[in-house]
Order: sequence, then structure tokens, then C-alpha cells
Amino acid sequence: VSVETWAAASAELSGLGQSGTPQQVAEILGKHGMDSAKWEAVNAGWQAKMQGDTTGAIATKFGEAFTASKGVDAGGAEPVSFERFVEVMTAQEAWAAQGMDVNAQLSSVFGIDAGTYGAWSGYWSPKMGTDMALIRQYEQFHQKYLAKYKGAGMDDDLTL
Repeated sequence: VSVETWAAASAELSGLGQSGTPQQVAEILGKHGMDSAKWEAVNAGWQAKMQGDTTGAIATKFGEAFTASKGVDAGGAEPVSFERFVEVMTAQEAWAAQGMDVNAQLSSVFGIDAGTYGAWSGYWSPKMGTDMALIRQYEQFHQKYLAKYKGAGMDDDLTL
């Protein structure tokens, strides 16, 4: 399944919110050639690839496809502050490195799903590619939030 198909399905599923019925979910997935089992594998696989992509290329492609599916303009209104976007991005990176369920953490910590993050990414990622001031801010925010979300190291409690 392509990143564009994953993003389109994510966008449609995010539109259901928590009130979506199993039948509605099945209809959306079916439209994209998937059932629930395939969706879980596709979503987990792309999430893992996105987390391991240090270039941000997958997140950018996902965000662009997600926002296109939702009819969101990347040049439109800011969906979330840049700092919040970087916090969520960095938290996902830290959670993935710790082997945590990133989607569950997104929901419990930030109250969002991957689709919402994808829309944010669709807005901010292209701007990061062309704005050096944002890149400098990114570095500052990334360090700040990496310290907040990274797990304790295995030997952090040892002293000599």
C-alpha cells in the first residue's frame, strides 16, 4: 500500500472521530482495498517507517497526501503552533525508540491520532524545507522535547 493510499485512508478515518461505527470503518478501508487486519499492518508498518525516517520525507509525503485528501491547503491557517508540532514529532521519535505504541501515546498524551499529526505535518514540513529560521527553532524545540520524552537510560540510576 502506498503512502498516499495510507494517508487518504487515515484522513477519511480521522473524519469519523471516536463515533465511527465498525461498518463505516470497513467501508472506508474497503474503498482503499483493505480490511481491518490489513489496515493494522499497513498503519503500523508506515508508522514505523515514518519514525525511522530521519529525513522527514515520509512524514512530508504523508502530510501532503493527507491534507490533499482532506482538502486542506498547506498555505492556509496554522493548524497548531510550530513548537507543538515539533513536540509531537519529537515525542513520537522518543516513543518509537523505546518500543512504545506511538499511536496509543499520541491519543493518550496529546489527544490526537496519526491523521491529525499528518495534517500538521502537511502544513509545517514544506515550510521547514524553505525557512532557515524554522530549522533553527526546530533544533531548539527538538532538544527541549527530546529531554522530556526520552526514557531513562538503562544505567541512569547507577553511581560510582
